[in-house]
Amino acid sequence: MTHFCRYHVLEPASWHCSNCRINFCGTCSPEPEGDDAAAPQKCPHCRATLRPLSASDTAAPFWMRLTDFLRYPLSIPGLVLMLLALLVPLAVPGGMPLNIVSLLFLVGISKYLWTVFQEVADGTIEPIGPQPLLKMENNSLAFSLGAMLAIIVAAIMYVRGLSGFYGGLLIVLVSGLMPAILMAVGVNRSVSSGFSKDGLMTVLGSIGLIYPAIFFLPVSLLVVLHAFVGLFADILPMAVGQALALTANTYFSIVLFAMSGYVLFQYQEMLGYTPEGRGKAKKSYKKGDPVQLQVEMFLKDGNYSKAMTLLEADAEKKGASLNQHERYHRLIWAMGSRERLIKHAAPYFKALLQAGRDMQVAAIFREYLQRYPDFRLEDPEVRLDLAQAFERVGDFKLAVHVLNGLHKDNPHFAALPTAYMMAARILADQLGMPQKGLALVQFLHGRFRNHRSFPEVQKMLDELTVKVQGGHPA
Repeated sequence: MTHFCRYHVLEPASWHCSNCRINFCGTCSPEPEGDDAAAPQKCPHCRATLRPLSASDTAAPFWMRLTDFLRYPLSIPGLVLMLLALLVPLAVPGGMPLNIVSLLFLVGISKYLWTVFQEVADGTIEPIGPQPLLKMENNSLAFSLGAMLAIIVAAIMYVRGLSGFYGGLLIVLVSGLMPAILMAVGVNRSVSSGFSKDGLMTVLGSIGLIYPAIFFLPVSLLVVLHAFVGLFADILPMAVGQALALTANTYFSIVLFAMSGYVLFQYQEMLGYTPEGRGKAKKSYKKGDPVQLQVEMFLKDGNYSKAMTLLEADAEKKGASLNQHERYHRLIWAMGSRERLIKHAAPYFKALLQAGRDMQVAAIFREYLQRYPDFRLEDPEVRLDLAQAFERVGDFKLAVHVLNGLHKDNPHFAALPTAYMMAARILADQLGMPQKGLALVQFLHGRFRNHRSFPEVQKMLDELTVKVQGGHPA
């Protein structure tokens, strides 16, 4: 069965951590680059070396793909070959001429059969089109294998002519061993390996007790096909019966090569086979921020405390991006962590202001006040920056609110006169409360006589005094 990534459930897993017992995809654990390209893949949790998931881990067992093998000949090239197999005996006299033509037909379709085997061994279970058949690579290997198979079929015909029992026994033996022969040829890219003792024993020894099931499948299919042909042998003309037999054998050959290729794909690690992967581009994964990847894993595991700790450290580091601040804010807001929210408010608002998001700052600040009515920022510079941003967006009440009590919280703030003069101006000009504005300026006038901004305070005091005494509307 296919294994999927624990954290990206639609992505097939590429790696497995034996320590954590977790499967990861390439997004969770992208391959090292640059100077670290030769380093082993590491688990994002425990940093243990990951084991790559091979085809034996990810491929569905061959016995679960039987319907795919049985349907494989029903593609356009397969149907064309079976149609030719049906027509050839009708045009050729029976006996020896037909046997020779049948053997030549087997050699002629060997290119198609071997291409089917290679494509499936590379992981492509879908029937091939005409394009792979036009490639010149492996032609000699395919036709050499076809010639060898023709010799074996000729030997079976000869033995069967002498003894039906021994001929049938030889058919069963060859059919059952043919997957091992094909896999040995595929692994070593050599026809001689498939018909040597060492080549066969290597395949059989690597697959072990699984091979009896592989042996049983082609034998069973061949028995069913021959039984089907035998049903019509007595009622149809001999030429038609021979045409059905050659068609059934063609169908059987295509299924056999497809199934053998898939078994090689599934057990490639055991057999030491490396798929060629022709035309298959390796999927690339963008190398993401390792902290954000680990946070995502913690969140999906429900380990919110670790995610918050990791995000907090990431947001507090020098030069943290707005995206890092926003992600941390969303998490602690959802978790309702008052202490973390208040601690993070100043750097988060500062990052938003630097990005020019005045409207967003005003909206978030109001959310803070709704959840925590007594919320107050400690950093006086950020409070002044916020007041200026709120004034820019026309939220005058919020601008005054954020400065309220600034002299009590930060009595030695150097820009306090600037902040309160701005608040006084907003109160008098924008909110229609010149008396309150005058009270603020009078406070500054009495306290900051030696401050460099005192002349500005005196000027504003005179203006507001005239406005209040003269009864001018705001």
